[in-house]
Amino acid sequence: MSMYKGKKKFTRKQVLFMVEAALSAACDRADSCLPSAVSVEEYEKHKDSIESYISGAIETAGMNIAIIYAQLTGDGIGIGDAISLIKFDKVIKKFIKSRIKNGEQKNDYPNCKKLAKQYVEFVFDDYFTEFDPKKIEMNS
Repeated sequence: MSMYKGKKKFTRKQVLFMVEAALSAACDRADSCLPSAVSVEEYEKHKDSIESYISGAIETAGMNIAIIYAQLTGDGIGIGDAISLIKFDKVIKKFIKSRIKNGEQKNDYPNCKKLAKQYVEFVFDDYFTEFDPKKIEMNS
């Protein structure tokens, strides 16, 4: 059962915004401890704890987008499934490698809008489809 008790469903645009915001927050957390925010030497010195911190940010984003889905649909999706569905962990790893190798580059930031759209299109399909009993065939 959904916690959301509003009289209207959220629009696709609203859901996209919520998912994109959750993914962007994780990217910002990762960005805050990568070269250009810290030196490559500082990153290498604290690599294990930084990677653990970034993993936590990725998992938190996965938790947020899974919760959005669960609370609006009454159905569930696992955190790991939400992350792997859009390959968010791989996107962040590529972002980290790029920052370490090249420093801050124009347009190297993950495209969270595109990732949000992929997620919403895949998991929210039924949520945005209006129930029409005339379209259901009954098997006897």
